[in-house]
Amino acid sequence: MYPVIAVARMELAREVRKRSFYFLLFLAVLPIISSLILRYGMDRTVSDPSFWAVVMGFKTTGQVSFQEIVNLGTFMWLIALLYGGDLLASDLSDGTARLVLARGVRRLEYLAAKVLTVTLVLSLISASTGVAAFLSNAVLMGSMPPLEDLPLAIGLGALLGVGALPLLLLAASIGAMARKSLHGIVLGFVTHLVVSTAIVIYVGLKITATASPEDLANINTLLAAEQMKAMAYDPYQAGLALPSLLYWVANGGVIRDPLLTSQGIMLDATSLAGTYALSTLIGIALHIAFTAYILERADL
Repeated sequence: MYPVIAVARMELAREVRKRSFYFLLFLAVLPIISSLILRYGMDRTVSDPSFWAVVMGFKTTGQVSFQEIVNLGTFMWLIALLYGGDLLASDLSDGTARLVLARGVRRLEYLAAKVLTVTLVLSLISASTGVAAFLSNAVLMGSMPPLEDLPLAIGLGALLGVGALPLLLLAASIGAMARKSLHGIVLGFVTHLVVSTAIVIYVGLKITATASPEDLANINTLLAAEQMKAMAYDPYQAGLALPSLLYWVANGGVIRDPLLTSQGIMLDATSLAGTYALSTLIGIALHIAFTAYILERADL
């Protein structure tokens, strides 16, 4: 265990020295700056302070929520691919991995340290966005949200760093095989795109085969509902969407998406969160096993 901690500390020190780390932290807290500009720098004729909360997507279904902001899946997938593609590829190509392993560190310990470090880094970045969501809501609404919402925002944000692991490890395994970061990023993206497209096609075919003509009149709502269920089969999307589902679990256990509720569809967030969590854990386990196999076979 101690070699894992030693290598993880070394990796963490290297990660926090990168400019990209501070750039991502800046992007994470950018909503605070935007909120200040909108609230105090824009047209003062806007009498309702919640107007800008609606514009920025902070206010939905009549209440301010962290759901859209904490669920950073809209760009966390790209961060996961960028970190994953370079997780092992650069170390294997420039000889760093060989130097580390020459000090008596086992390959599995080396991989565990790398995965632990990148998970901490991504969780720190996404948790910072949870804090930014909380403070941005306070600025835009003109009053501090309930303090009990802050741990929820931080926790769900940090969880996203774990949910990104299946996609990150996919890119890492491809990058390790090719020993090129770009290969891991590009081919990881292609795989992610193919899987998500297959889910969309499956849902579309299922709806057209079973839905009545009256149901097809609300095709967008049906697609949204069925896709949420089908995403449990895609660990890459399930992991990124898990914090959003847990938000709804903590707020009544029902998904109150405006598109769904407008048609009277109320999905059980608790059961979906369970299947999403299982899919994510299976994805992480399989990808770690595959990446470990590649690393064991690597000529070092």
